[in-house]
Amino acid sequence: MRAVIGMGKEEFSELLKKFSPLVNRVKHKRGRKREPSAGRKHTLETAEQKLFYILFYMKCYPIYDVAGFFFDVDRAQTKRWVDELRGHLERALGKAMVLPVRKIRSVEEFLKRFPAVRELIVDGTERPVQRPKDKKKQKQRYSGKKKKHAQKNIVAVSRKKEILLLGKTHDGVEYDYFLKGLFSDRH
Repeated sequence: MRAVIGMGKEEFSELLKKFSPLVNRVKHKRGRKREPSAGRKHTLETAEQKLFYILFYMKCYPIYDVAGFFFDVDRAQTKRWVDELRGHLERALGKAMVLPVRKIRSVEEFLKRFPAVRELIVDGTERPVQRPKDKKKQKQRYSGKKKKHAQKNIVAVSRKKEILLLGKTHDGVEYDYFLKGLFSDRH
């Protein structure tokens, strides 16, 4: 299970407790022509199946055709699931207080939020992105440092490799030391 979704059964069960109330809220569109229970039965019927799907997708990032093959639906449905379930997962993780904070204005605020942290590693990261077709966007995303198109973030991590802060995403053309958003009063 850890190899497929990135967590064990106990962790999955804990996250499911926070995920279930969010995903089980039924939304009926106004002006429906059919009854809410009409139509093809949903392939992912339970909150457990939905959580498994989104964790599988986030861990493996299969193309929509491959995800559709494994879950017996077409590619359009797999994209709709990702769009819907990713939001529920982020809210569940936010309620579990495991999502990184994006804005902390000062060192004092950081120490107040993370009093147990004694050491902190702050660094810029660069993630490759697909080359944009638009010439203007190509120039913005191109990183001369890595000789490819990328996006950058400033990240603060602990020695245990826990992401404590994630700065704003910037285009690859910007230098790491010009990126703002982590400790804005120190720049």
